Amino acid sequence: MNIDTKQLRDVFDRILCYIEKEGNRHIDLTTDYYWHIPKASLYDPYKQPEPETLTLGQLTFDWDSLTRILDRRDEPTEYALIWLAAIIRAIGDQLLP
Repeated sequence: MNIDTKQLRDVFDRILCYIEKEGNRHIDLTTDYYWHIPKASLYDPYKQPEPETLTLGQLTFDWDSLTRILDRRDEPTEYALIWLAAIIRAIGDQLLP
């Protein structure tokens, strides 16, 4: 699969426009901690992750890391996509009925 970053940006913008149109301009996340599954296990559906490899992620940490990039206190890195994905997932989970 090949993802074009412009298309990714465009689809994300369309989704955010939809969410805002539905009255969700500000989203108060009601959870903070989540299970983080290591990459080696996350993309191998034939192998169950060992419990000791699971770690906790924290949405407040992820959001703080992203806002540091937004405020230009930190430079963007590829890992910022992991933080962004966690935030987006939490928003989607919370907005689902």
